[in-house]
Amino acid sequence: MIYALRPAEIRILKKREQLPTSRWAEQNRVLRKGPKPGPWRNHRNPAMAGVMDALCQPWVRVLVLMKGIQTGGSDGIYNFLGREADYSTGADNALVVLADEKSVKKHARKRIIPMIEDSASLAAIKSPNPDDTTIYSIRLQTGFTIEIGWSTSQVSLASDSYRIVILDELDKYKSIVNAKEAEGRTNTYEDLGKKLIKISSPGEEDGPISKAMEECDVIHDYIAYCPDCGGGQIMTWDQFRWPGQQTLDGGTAADPRAIRRDRLGWYQCEHCDSRWDDLKRNRAVAAGEWRPRTPVARPYAVGFHFPSWLSPFVSISTIIAEHLEAKDSPEALRAWYNNRAGLPFSGVAADEITAAEELFRRRYQWWPDGAPWRVPARACLLTAAVDIQDNRLEVKVMAWARGFENWTISKHLIPGSPAEDAVWEQLDEYLLRDWLHESGARLRIATVAVDTGGHHTQAAYRFLRCRLGRRVYGIKGASDSDAPLCRWSMPSRKQRRQVPLLFVGTVAAKNDLHAWMKKEDPGPGFMHFPVDLPFEAFQQLCSERPLDQRDKHGKKRRYWVKKSAGARNEDLDLTVYNYAVVSYLNPNWDKLEANLGAQARATLGEEEAAPQPSAAGRKRKAIRKRKTGYASKLKG
Repeated sequence: MIYALRPAEIRILKKREQLPTSRWAEQNRVLRKGPKPGPWRNHRNPAMAGVMDALCQPWVRVLVLMKGIQTGGSDGIYNFLGREADYSTGADNALVVLADEKSVKKHARKRIIPMIEDSASLAAIKSPNPDDTTIYSIRLQTGFTIEIGWSTSQVSLASDSYRIVILDELDKYKSIVNAKEAEGRTNTYEDLGKKLIKISSPGEEDGPISKAMEECDVIHDYIAYCPDCGGGQIMTWDQFRWPGQQTLDGGTAADPRAIRRDRLGWYQCEHCDSRWDDLKRNRAVAAGEWRPRTPVARPYAVGFHFPSWLSPFVSISTIIAEHLEAKDSPEALRAWYNNRAGLPFSGVAADEITAAEELFRRRYQWWPDGAPWRVPARACLLTAAVDIQDNRLEVKVMAWARGFENWTISKHLIPGSPAEDAVWEQLDEYLLRDWLHESGARLRIATVAVDTGGHHTQAAYRFLRCRLGRRVYGIKGASDSDAPLCRWSMPSRKQRRQVPLLFVGTVAAKNDLHAWMKKEDPGPGFMHFPVDLPFEAFQQLCSERPLDQRDKHGKKRRYWVKKSAGARNEDLDLTVYNYAVVSYLNPNWDKLEANLGAQARATLGEEEAAPQPSAAGRKRKAIRKRKTGYASKLKG
């Protein structure tokens, strides 16, 4: 006998349809607080719907969301968490990791617990036992458990295996070690629907969320469609406009307060003359879609870049005003790029100066294989600069031609403490060596710059006192934006140093170097790099960027700041010092070229060149009394 099932029995036995996260959220999620309280509606933040639904793809195991602030990113990810809790049979669980315990209490009380209590489908399976719902752990009647921990707590993260792990605000973690351990706790669910979610505003270029984005199989950008012409485009900062704008790098006379107050900013469509205010921006984003940079059929790890200007909760004018207010402060500008553009600051700052990669690709070999010379035919003057570190001296030798065209000839490291005399003796021997020119002539270093800053100033002064006759000068940087490139300073009777110093206007020097790096054809100012120069040298050369600030009198001044904290800039300093001393020398290029040609002809006319004495074999006294020769004829 066959019995018909009752409607209630059919509802129980029927397999539930599993909706994508965006549809589940509209049917179930209720926001208790926020700019738009009430039932969740995807049209209020349309770009987030695509991020939520990507997690429902069975082949996606890892999702990375690099975002700006006020984008609704955390709520979107918690929508997925609520969906999984609703459809779970109780055989799995989830872990949410936040930056600190304070954030755990905040998110649990204001987001996760209210989501369960206010969403009808989740409230129906909420445990009636109050001990099952705490700020650290939430256990539902189905058995599905949500654990909430923080990055520095080993106890809160070292318990069970989890099918779902959410690392929220990853770049704010004080320790990344425990987060790595939390990631590993999803391994047992690799073939059972594992979901590892990383979400954060970025920090440094090598921060955790930036590295996670680089490891993705595919990265998505959002394409917004113009309401007027229908042209699709990725919204970038270059297209933002405002009244009184002069340049897009912050050189503007506009009032950010007026722009924010009166909503004067707009976004300029790339394809037509349409100006997007906030309303048009919202329409463009609502018609948009996520598009992969490089399509992959079934990606394992997917990334999404979500800047704040895709969010309807942030006004275009507010974004512009905040950028104008931040442009004169490195830390404020860093925060703007991280929180509004959703980009690591150093990655953006690399556009301010010729990239190290571009200069690295310009390396070449200007000497034949096996040739003993390194100084090319056009160069006729050698300089050297010395940077003093606590455990070494670094020396950079450069060759110069007319118009300050230059070649990096050698970079030499002398290990040891500058407090030891042996280190300075090795430096002296190196500076006294001869360098073979392409013509066959032999050149000596005409002038030397020695940095006198740091922890070994007195040791540098002792080295300099008896070598001024060889044009070995002490260097001190002058960071004032109006400082001239070179200024000679004699010591007073009361000063301890008793050594004249060459004050270098580092701003003026770096401005010139910045322009030289952009030159693409050999000639005045062009920088030649040898094929064996390591990439680290180019990173140091490009380690700083210009920053324009206004002083208390309203005058605009330029400074150079490091792109990232802790970046090394030794090669940049050495290049500045070389440029400073050759500029101070003010060489007569005609006379130098003539003298070099005469020496080359004399060398070629000899049947056998006489051997050059070694640096160690030269007598110090004879060198100090030397009044004639190549170095003494440098000035015309």
